[in-house]
Amino acid sequence: MITTILEMPEYKALQVYQGAASAMDDHYGPSRLQAATYEELEQIAQIIPFLEDCIRKLYALICYGDIRVLYSLNKIKFYDAESMKALYGVVKSAKQTGVNITNIPEYDVWSLFSSETVKSIDKCWNLFENCDIDYLEIEIANKLQQGLYCISAAEIAEKRRGYLGVYRKEETARLRLQIVENKIFMKKLLISLLTIVIFMTQFTNSSVALHPAIRGLFLVLYLIALVAYWIMG
Repeated sequence: MITTILEMPEYKALQVYQGAASAMDDHYGPSRLQAATYEELEQIAQIIPFLEDCIRKLYALICYGDIRVLYSLNKIKFYDAESMKALYGVVKSAKQTGVNITNIPEYDVWSLFSSETVKSIDKCWNLFENCDIDYLEIEIANKLQQGLYCISAAEIAEKRRGYLGVYRKEETARLRLQIVENKIFMKKLLISLLTIVIFMTQFTNSSVALHPAIRGLFLVLYLIALVAYWIMG
C-alpha cells in the first residue's frame, strides 16, 4: 500500500508543490506513511488524488473567499477520506467575495483551522472600536501582526455597512433635531420681535406721564422677561 501511494502521480506532484509542504511534513510524507496503520493508508490513498486541488482552492478561499463557509465543518481529519472530501466540496463551491486580510502563507494553509488563528474580528472587536472604519484593513494588519489571522472581505464589508447604517441613523436624528431647533428659534425670534414692537409702541405712545427712572425700570424688567423667555420658553 505504501508503494502504491508513493508511485501515484498525484503524490509525486504533492512532493514538489510548496502549498502542500505542511501537509506532507505532518501527515502524508514517507516517514508518516511508514508509521500509519493499514486503515489510514487506505484513507490516504483516497485523499491523495484530490489533495493538491483541495489545497489550492483552500488557499484561494483564504485569500479571496468568505472563510465563514468553513465554520460548519467539524475538525479536519487528515486520515478520514470523507472528512477531507467534505472540505474539498466546500472549497470547490466557495465564491470570491473580495481580497481578504490575512498573513497565512500557502505552505501553511492548515493553520486556518487552528484555534489560535484569528478568523473573525468579532472576537477582538475591542481592538478596533476607536479605529477609523475606512482604514479597518490597515488596522487589522497592524493590531493582529503578532499572530496569524484571516479576516474575510465579506465580514469587513458587513462591519462597514453596519457602522454606516448606525451613522446614518444618528445623522438623520441630528438633522431632525436641528430642524426642530431651527423652527423653535424662528418662532421665538418672531414672538420676540412682535412683543418688542408692541411694547415700544405702547411705551412711547403712553399718555401717562412717567418718571424717566420708572420708564427705565419698566424697560429693564421687559428685557429680563425677554431673556427669560429665550432661556426657558
